[in-house]
Amino acid sequence: MSIRDIVSNDCIDLDIKYTTKKEILEELIKKLHKSGFIADKDKFYEDLCFREKEGSTSIGNYIAIPHGQSSYVKRFSIAIGRTNLDVQWEDEDNFPVRLIILFAVPDSGDSKDELRTMAQMCRKLADDDLCYKLLKSQNYDEIVEIFS
Repeated sequence: MSIRDIVSNDCIDLDIKYTTKKEILEELIKKLHKSGFIADKDKFYEDLCFREKEGSTSIGNYIAIPHGQSSYVKRFSIAIGRTNLDVQWEDEDNFPVRLIILFAVPDSGDSKDELRTMAQMCRKLADDDLCYKLLKSQNYDEIVEIFS
């Protein structure tokens, strides 16, 4: 599965003005909903918050990877947001966050492909240089190139 298959230009905002985790997640979910990837944005937000309570999704290097598996997700998709300010991610690690990669995973019996794609992307995020490039990326094409 290619990054182009799961993220659209409409689901990327590299100039988020919000300053809280809640506001940023709601904005990214709104983009996924508007693009038709999520059936009910409020219900998906609830499912995402349930997952967020299970453990930290901030991974260092100013990046967070919130993810939720939900029956309200129509198709595996990603929304990406970036802010110029440090956002406290309200978790035990308390790493400041500037780049958010939100994974929306359908709650289907077989999510192997989706989970494999998430794992591949997360392995790439272990590369400090790649993370720096993402934090400096200017548009959809640059982000796709970085993950390709």
